[in-house]
Formats: sequence, structure tokens, C-alpha cells
Amino acid sequence: MNPLRCLWALILLLFTVVFISSCGNLTESEDSTTLTDQGSLISMTTDFYPVSFLEGAFAQVDASVGNALSGAGMSPKYAVNQYNIIYYSLDESGNTIELSAKLLIPSFNQNIDLVVFLHGSTTLYTDAPTNTYADFSSYDGVDTSTIVTNISDNTESILCTLLASEGKAILMPDYLGFGASEGLHPYIQAGTVAVNSLDAIRASLNLADSSAVSFTLSEDYILTGYSQGGYSTMATHKELINNSSEYTDITSIKGVIPGSPPCNLSIVMANEMINNSSYIFPAFAAYAMMSYNDTYNLYNDYYEPFGDAYQEIPDYFDGTNSLSAINELLSAANPPISMFSDAFQTEITLAFADYYADSVLDTATDTGFYEAIIENDVYNYDPG
Repeated sequence: MNPLRCLWALILLLFTVVFISSCGNLTESEDSTTLTDQGSLISMTTDFYPVSFLEGAFAQVDASVGNALSGAGMSPKYAVNQYNIIYYSLDESGNTIELSAKLLIPSFNQNIDLVVFLHGSTTLYTDAPTNTYADFSSYDGVDTSTIVTNISDNTESILCTLLASEGKAILMPDYLGFGASEGLHPYIQAGTVAVNSLDAIRASLNLADSSAVSFTLSEDYILTGYSQGGYSTMATHKELINNSSEYTDITSIKGVIPGSPPCNLSIVMANEMINNSSYIFPAFAAYAMMSYNDTYNLYNDYYEPFGDAYQEIPDYFDGTNSLSAINELLSAANPPISMFSDAFQTEITLAFADYYADSVLDTATDTGFYEAIIENDVYNYDPG
């Protein structure tokens, strides 16, 4: 993916967030309920970003986009505290687990709205929001070379930190499989990312209500994200709408802003994977296969669905290879379906043709993979 194009898309998305967060609520807050585990806080660590550091980071980002940020009147206004929180949620099987999230709070910190930013596709453990930081422990206020930082290497984290300096509280969940949790991330698996994200909101509100911090949150929040983050945004909103009785404690939602979401998996994305011989992101298909195999127990192991020439694919998803690197390794897999076994290719091609005709899958597949794709579509709900 073109980094500059992605940066522009994220900046546009965050401009929209700034606008929406100044508007009225879409729904009103209701009385909260107490949950035994989900959203309960386990622990917290903190980092601090002084305005001087944020001004330097802002100048670099602003220059890379032709001074579009300063031209729109943006500039760092407040120092920012980063809270890395660990909280309870559920995994894809409904078991209680520990997850992590980054919460960015400006020094202007009373009764602030929350922006929930759900990050894009990654396979790198180091890309987890809680793993992006700047260490000022040896900074003397003058020599910036003493600052140990990797936050500027992560486009989403640096932009969200700058947005926090504008006076917004930003919540960035790590997702299951990153940060405090282990195992393969359940990629584009709607139910899990939705529950985990909503529990992260609960955890943020619980922290704000505790005596451990001095900031307060308004309980109003916006859901947003780009690419997979856009998908996660729609999945989270769909869960909130379709199972509203489970979330009466977090109903004060002001806006939903999904950026470039792959929301129609069963038709649009399936067509890309089956028929697009110039598709440049074959790693997405491999990631989805491994995720659904893990979640739905489709095969005996990760290797079985892949063709003989692609038996090493599962080894690429060990948290140390970027999606760009994996895409290069899979560059010959075009269309992406060609990386899979002959039996799987036949199964999915027939299922797609069947479903494409009338949005009904008349014949069940042998593995259940296409059924899993249909289950994880997130375009098909009434947003209210």
C-alpha cells in the first residue's frame, strides 16, 4: 500500500473525527450496568509526551503532506499522557482473556469525548498500539537525541497522538493476538473484534471513574478506523445495534466513521480473491484463511488448505513479518486463490457462483469456509 496515500486517507479520516465530535449525540446515554469481568481493569502503565516533542512530530508529518495540517488550523495544544491498560474481555470461543489498549489523554483532561480508533491490518507484534512509545526518562528538555522512540514509525499511532494533543481522548485497542494477548489474531472475524473493542470502551470508562487518574470522560464516543480498522468499526457498530441489550452501559455513541472498510466479504472481497489476477495483496487471503481455520476449526492444521508450493505460508504469520513482506513472498499467487489446494479452489469457486446468483448458498461447503465469510459480512445491518 502506498504510505503517502494511506497517510492522506488517515488525515482525512481524522479531520472528519474532529468535525463529528463537535456535533450532537446520535443516541442518548442510558443507565449503566455492572459486568463481572468484561471491561474490568487489571493493570496500567503510563507514558508522557510533552508539547515540545509533539510540535516536532507535528512538523514532520505536516511537511510530508504539504502543510495540510497547519493549513487546516491544527497544531499541538496540549501535552499527552499515554495509558497502556490491560482489561478483561472474551476470545472467539467466549473464554475470559486479558487484552490491552492504548488510551491517549490530553492535559486538558476533564469531561472529554472519546474517539475509538481501530487500527488497520498488521501482522507485526511491534505494531500493536501499546508497543509504540517514546521514552523521555533521559530527556533534558534540550537534546532530543536522548529520546528513545518508535511512535513516529507508526502512522496511526503518531496521528492519533497528535489528535489527542488537539484535545480529544483517543482509545486504540491492540486487538486479540497483539499486545498483552497471544496467538493468531482473528483477522476480519467480526464478533470477536466487536466484543473486544466494546470492552475496551468499558475499561476506559472504568479507569476514568477510578481514583488512579485525574481525567474524566464524558461517556460520549466515536467509532472510527481505516482499512481493517474500518471493517472493525462496522463490526463493532453492528454488534452494538444487533445486541443492544448487552451494552446498555455504553450507548452514548456520537458517530461511526469507517474508512475504506472491506465490509462485503462474501461478494466483493471473494471476487477479488478468486478472479483478480493482478491483486497486489494476496497475504489478506492467507490471513483470512488462517484466522477462520483457527476460529471455526475448518482443517486439522494451518497447512492443510494450502497448495504444495505454498506450505510455508503459516510460518510467515509468526508476528515478525510485515504484511508487505508476506505479500512479496506471495507475489506469484495471482489470483490469490491459487495459493490454496485444488480441492479448496473448486469448493470456493462453486460456492461463490452459487451465492453470487441470489445471495443464498444453496449447497453447504465441505469445509464451511464460505459460510464463515458470509457470517462475517458487516455491511448488512440497519445502522439506525
